[in-house]
Amino acid sequence: MGLRLRLVSPGELERFVRSPFVKQDEVEYALRSASNPDFKAVHRILIERVLAVSTNIQRIRSVANMLRSYGRTEVVEMLRGLPHLDGQFAEDNKHCLCRETGIARDELLIDEARNLLDAGVN
Repeated sequence: MGLRLRLVSPGELERFVRSPFVKQDEVEYALRSASNPDFKAVHRILIERVLAVSTNIQRIRSVANMLRSYGRTEVVEMLRGLPHLDGQFAEDNKHCLCRETGIARDELLIDEARNLLDAGVN
């Protein structure tokens, strides 16, 4: 998929991801290595979708892997921009996504109190 993915524009990929005829878990798995920041809109869509369903660690890991190539500041901003617990998203999913993104990036993004860390901690 990686080679073919380079031939797809961000707009085309976004239309594909938004299609109701595509199995979302398969899309997330196939795009897990699509960490190109040009696909930021697609990554945001997939983040929202993985947070809106019951916890599925494989789906969360696939989405977390997509965030590897962003700079730390941009990743923290994306994660900070996630809706706070207001009944929309499961808190555990948000926490898992922050943890798994840190693991994929090999850096600590969240502390034990579930606070995002603005500055890196090694």
